[in-house]
Amino acid sequence: MPAPSAPAPQLSSGSVALFRDDNWSSQRFDLSTGDFVPNQRQRLQSFTFDQATFVAFNLPVGTVMSLMDNVTSVPAGKTVADLSGCGRCVDLVGTGKTEAVDLRAVNMNDCVSSFFWPEVDLNLGAIELFDDAGSFASSTTVNIDSTPLSNTKAA
Repeated sequence: MPAPSAPAPQLSSGSVALFRDDNWSSQRFDLSTGDFVPNQRQRLQSFTFDQATFVAFNLPVGTVMSLMDNVTSVPAGKTVADLSGCGRCVDLVGTGKTEAVDLRAVNMNDCVSSFFWPEVDLNLGAIELFDDAGSFASSTTVNIDSTPLSNTKAA
């Protein structure tokens, strides 16, 4: 994931900070995984709705927060990991330390309006899907344990 050139502010574990402009001193909105139920979609209710440019995050290993550009409910009969209708997404994969993302570099500038966060077993692996061949700008990460086999269909 591309990151801003200046170092991000250090955050406590379980924290995500959305910054309005392209610098770490701009207006920010803080999220804490402790304030939200895992595996449920949440809508941003602040000035940050569709206005974030930088993201700093410190998520525990095994926690992944997906930021989405559309506010949608989980389709009937599907899991929260089904991204149908969610528009563009960026996944913040927990490493246990503060990380950063420049949302302009992943085609998500001024787009984040909702999010969800599951805890996943990273040992099972993941698949990253890209919008365009040869481009790392837009992608979605599918964690193997967040997509139950019961939701897949045989060809």
